[in-house]
Amino acid sequence: MAKDPAFLFYSKDWFTDTVEMGATERGVYINMMAYQHINGSLPVDEEDLNSIAVLKKRDGKFNKIWPKIKHKFVEKDNRFYNNKLVGVMGERALYSKKNKISGNFASLVRKTKYKQLIPKIKGKFFVDNFINIEDDKLKERITEWFNDTVNRLLKM
Repeated sequence: MAKDPAFLFYSKDWFTDTVEMGATERGVYINMMAYQHINGSLPVDEEDLNSIAVLKKRDGKFNKIWPKIKHKFVEKDNRFYNNKLVGVMGERALYSKKNKISGNFASLVRKTKYKQLIPKIKGKFFVDNFINIEDDKLKERITEWFNDTVNRLLKM
């Protein structure tokens, strides 16, 4: 699956989570979130974080801001993560995968010459059965399942 170009931004959550932050702190925080979305995680090195924050190194602002927002991130395996963003990205990836599975199935349903079997085929199809299949094999596996199901139903 291609890299997701965006993450969902929940305005109410953002506002309530950052209401006590100043504008610069909010700017640093959203830069950190964007970086994590693009790269999967944040480095733990403060110089690297300062560069991500896009603050001038010599003015010392980062050293004042980071302690105020650091609690929004957890450290794991020598990287920082915002757990809420990890969850949002996971939900979006799952939603996208389910849509891909449903689209592949719908395409087969539209093309089948066995229109009378469609209700029974739909009753036997479960998106969750295909969630763990690699994307490059997904269409092939759904097609195999579809053809096997049609053949079984025709024999009944």
